[in-house]
Amino acid sequence: MVEEAAAVDDRRCRLLVRLRDTPSATLGDALAALRAADRLAGLIAPPTPGVGELAGRLGVALLAADGDAGADGAVLDARDTTVDVVLDRRRGDPEAILVADVATSRHAAMEAGEAGADALLFTGEAAAVRDCVAWWSELFVLPVAAPAAYGCSYEELIRAGADFLVVDADALGEGAEPVARLLDRLTAAEAARPDTPA
Repeated sequence: MVEEAAAVDDRRCRLLVRLRDTPSATLGDALAALRAADRLAGLIAPPTPGVGELAGRLGVALLAADGDAGADGAVLDARDTTVDVVLDRRRGDPEAILVADVATSRHAAMEAGEAGADALLFTGEAAAVRDCVAWWSELFVLPVAAPAAYGCSYEELIRAGADFLVVDADALGEGAEPVARLLDRLTAAEAARPDTPA
C-alpha cells in the first residue's frame, strides 16, 4: 500500500496509477506485472465497478480520486483550504491514506504536511512541478508525488526526488513489453539520481 511503500528505504520510485473507467483484463495484467516488480503502490480512481476488487487482488491501496469515502484513502484538493481539508478528512477516518494535491504552492505543501497528510502531490506546469519536487525532497521527509505527464518525464521527476509518479492507465500500454520498458526506464532514472549510493 502507499504507506508501506513510502516507508521502504530503497529510494525506488513507486507508481500511483490513475484509472478513468472500469479496468480491462490487459490493464489488470499490466498492473499485476508492476506489482510483482514492487513498483505499484496504489490506484487512484473514481468509484467504478471492479476497481475495488482489482486493488484488493493486487494488494495495493485504492485512493478515491474525488475525496469520497469507501476507499483506503483519497487524493484531496488542498490548494485553497489545506489545513481544513486534511484535518476534516483525518477526523472522519483516522486510518485513511491522505494525499494532498497542493498544485505548486509551497505554502500549501507545508500546511498539508503539518496538518497530517501522508503524501503531497504537486500538479501544474511541468517546470514548476519539477522545481517543487526538488525543493520538497531536499528539505522534508514526507513523501512527494508528481504526475508524469504534461512535459515532465519520468526521468526528470525521479532525478528531482519524487517518491511516487502518478501515471494514467492509458500510458501503460498493452502487453508485457511496454511494462518491461517502463521498468527499465524507472531503474535507469534511479541509477542516475544524484542521491544514489555509488
